[in-house]
Amino acid sequence: EEKACENEDYHILPYPLQQLYMSLLGAVAWVLQTRVDLAIFVSALQRQSGKAQAIHVKRLNAVVRYAQRHKRKLVYRRLKAPQTSTNKTQLRAIVDSAFRKEDDSGHAIRGAVFLRCCDTNLLQPSSSQIHFIDYYCGKQRHVTRSTFSAELLAHGDGADHLMMLAQIFHELARGPCSFTVARQLRDSGRWDVHLVLAGDAKSVYAAVTARHVKQPSDKSLWIHVQYLRELLDRRAVSSLWWLDTRDMSADGLTKGAVDRKALDEIMNGLQTIQHPSEAWTAPEKPPKTSDTDESTTSTSSNTSCRQHTYISNRLFRSICFLSAVVKAASVLPLISSHYEPEMPASKAASKAAAVTASTSVSAG
Repeated sequence: EEKACENEDYHILPYPLQQLYMSLLGAVAWVLQTRVDLAIFVSALQRQSGKAQAIHVKRLNAVVRYAQRHKRKLVYRRLKAPQTSTNKTQLRAIVDSAFRKEDDSGHAIRGAVFLRCCDTNLLQPSSSQIHFIDYYCGKQRHVTRSTFSAELLAHGDGADHLMMLAQIFHELARGPCSFTVARQLRDSGRWDVHLVLAGDAKSVYAAVTARHVKQPSDKSLWIHVQYLRELLDRRAVSSLWWLDTRDMSADGLTKGAVDRKALDEIMNGLQTIQHPSEAWTAPEKPPKTSDTDESTTSTSSNTSCRQHTYISNRLFRSICFLSAVVKAASVLPLISSHYEPEMPASKAASKAAAVTASTSVSAG
């Protein structure tokens, strides 16, 4: 009987039940605007649309019962900046990825939460008030072959989404800006907010923050490591933050079996860091004003020296050419007066005969 029941669970549902399944799943998906803790389950069930089995209906009903019994809401409190904080807002992207994939796909699961808080010290365990801004949960856009690649690509996607949010907050504070100014902000990182990219992958943290960025064993990932390092060096992303797995609130967006306590906490407007963490910020570079002036001066002096050298060389060559022409003009008459070319014997005999004939005619 148990085997027969298991076989019935994996039968494809008829079309009317498929329609009911998709209708109920759409209603649950609409709730995801505020129920972040259900995102991983709904994302997994949405991939079965059109081919749902009885087991998927049972799982969807379990999600509905959980949502009805455990009511949640998003709380936004007024942010209170600590004494050590600056006046700038801090945007945090906490990203995570699960390499364990489904049998019919090579795509891993990625998830991230984006929080707004006051600019605080990242190295000290603390409990800070936050505003929940955005999140995503779904498949990784690239095929991954290791945990390192899944986490690294998740960091890159989180950084891209974080910079988009930074542009929005910058325009809210400073007003709209042109595309040229937005590109300059992206290149220099001069947004009105500080950006922090956080994750629990120590291998990614070590690869990006190394003094000399080395090529990973999977050579196709090197460009992604260099991309994150360039964002940090240019201060487009202010800091890279490594968190202990026990403090990762994004774990609930990639794994269904983990505790939802961390997600419930950030939905309530708090983020607690209880374990040691690490943060890396690119060292400040010296101001480029003096270097620019010196380089400009040296460049202009080098250019003028090259121009003088070019002109003097051209003048010297012109003088040499003119002197050669003058010498040739003075020597050519002397050569023409003293030089008679040799004539062939036949031409010389005909010339002598002509001279003799002319002489005899004149004598007669």
